[in-house]
Amino acid sequence: MAKVMDSRIEEIRLGFKPDIVRVLLVGESAPVAGTFFYTGDSLCKYTQTAFANVFPAMRAKRWQEFLSFFQQSGFYLDDLCLIPVNGMDKASRQQNLINSIPSLALRIEKYAPSHIIILLKGIEKYVLQAVNLSGVRAHLYTVPFGGMGHQNKYIDEMSTIISALIKP
Repeated sequence: MAKVMDSRIEEIRLGFKPDIVRVLLVGESAPVAGTFFYTGDSLCKYTQTAFANVFPAMRAKRWQEFLSFFQQSGFYLDDLCLIPVNGMDKASRQQNLINSIPSLALRIEKYAPSHIIILLKGIEKYVLQAVNLSGVRAHLYTVPFGGMGHQNKYIDEMSTIISALIKP
């Protein structure tokens, strides 16, 4: 299990950072298995489906093309915790999430997004603390994680948010 930030993951993530972050998506952490949103994992595919519900041309695009559109639209995904927590016991996981709040707050302050979408109801309280610490005033949304049987709900809720934030 990783105990330090995976610099490769963060390098990939930074390669997709838009000049201006309008909409920040916040996940829990990159998975311990090495899959990752910015390498076309299942969360990327479900997010692409949500975008395709608003922008039908996205259905025919490869995930790399979708991520380019995602970036050009001012969207960016960051994680509360920069080390994988999904393989940790409950107490260690919670402690790592709590310890990550100040770091996320600094990143939110730097990005200064106008909208923040929390991608897992279970991390909402931690992300809200980070937003409060950052001093950034953003419209906040929380959606269920796009996995573990919640894919359709994730896609539906994300589609609604996306259509409100970007006009096709």
